[in-house]
Amino acid sequence: MTTEHTVTEQRIARAPGSRLRVPRSRGALSGMLLVLLGIWGAIVPFVGPYFDFAFTPDNAWTWTAARGWLDVLPGCVAIVAGLVIMTSANRVVAGTAAWFGVAAGGWFVVGPQLAAFAGIGTIGAPTQTGTGMIALEWLAYFYALGAVIVFFSATALGRLSVHGVADLRAAERREAARIETERVQTRTAAAPPAATAAVPPASTPVAAAPVAEPAPVTEPDAVDPAEGERARASAREAIARERDGHAHRRFGHGRREQVSATDDRTPR
Repeated sequence: MTTEHTVTEQRIARAPGSRLRVPRSRGALSGMLLVLLGIWGAIVPFVGPYFDFAFTPDNAWTWTAARGWLDVLPGCVAIVAGLVIMTSANRVVAGTAAWFGVAAGGWFVVGPQLAAFAGIGTIGAPTQTGTGMIALEWLAYFYALGAVIVFFSATALGRLSVHGVADLRAAERREAARIETERVQTRTAAAPPAATAAVPPASTPVAAAPVAEPAPVTEPDAVDPAEGERARASAREAIARERDGHAHRRFGHGRREQVSATDDRTPR
């Protein structure tokens, strides 16, 4: 085994990413339940009067300081904690959000008992008259709701604090991928640049041969009338001589035929 392989295995074994990174699915269920429970705790004081399931004052959408401190505040904290646990891949961030969820659930449980001492007002009295319904209102608004929020927050906190085998393997894969990327980048930087083929210079275009301009056409000079008349007379004489010569040749040829015919006759 080479030195490079030994160093690589040691770096993967340390797996620093497994200490902070966590799969988002680790706290998905707990986070979603915390969001739902927080919505219930924050909104039920304002919609409960519609179903005659509320604390005084028995009016829907009526804001009081006690409802703000004892219902809306812990409910919003539970909602935010649940969203962070669902979406965060950082172990520290998600764990901190789980602790806030625990605090929100605890405040639902102990808040009504401490309201009078904290000077934030009183939550009022249940609107139901039966003993069972009164207990159900206290449980649904504060005690049972806070206990369930604490339970799911603690569950998420426990799951986030454990280094599972899957976390170690995921961290090893990330570390191996990072090392391989660094090795490729190092080799690329150390490799000599590839020789580039010399590009021949662009050939100089040959100048086109000049096109000869046509010679200017000159108009003939004007002909003298007397000279033209002499030229016509000479042409007539040449035609007449040619005609006479042609007639003479025909006459001579006829005479030769006649003499030949006479000579061919048989003597008597």
